[in-house]
Amino acid sequence: MAGILGAVVIMLPQQDGAEPCLRTGVMALSIELGDVSRAVSDALAGTGEEGATVTPREAEAALEHVADLERATAKLRFQLARMSKPSEAPP
Repeated sequence: MAGILGAVVIMLPQQDGAEPCLRTGVMALSIELGDVSRAVSDALAGTGEEGATVTPREAEAALEHVADLERATAKLRFQLARMSKPSEAPP
């Protein structure tokens, strides 16, 4: 169905209450990825200033969304990296 609509479906982790920050992190990634996709699609749609040619302004707008995606990725990576290290036992 997603392919027919030209969309991507991202399965979210099950929310069991244990790690809601991970679910939120995945949701943030999918939102930012959607923003990047929309910016690139808009630039290629042929309705902009120079038709289907991506203008510097359109590229800059897409790059801003890519930066947001990278920040969301870094945040989730940090959360997961913290979880991957065993907690230190108190002395």
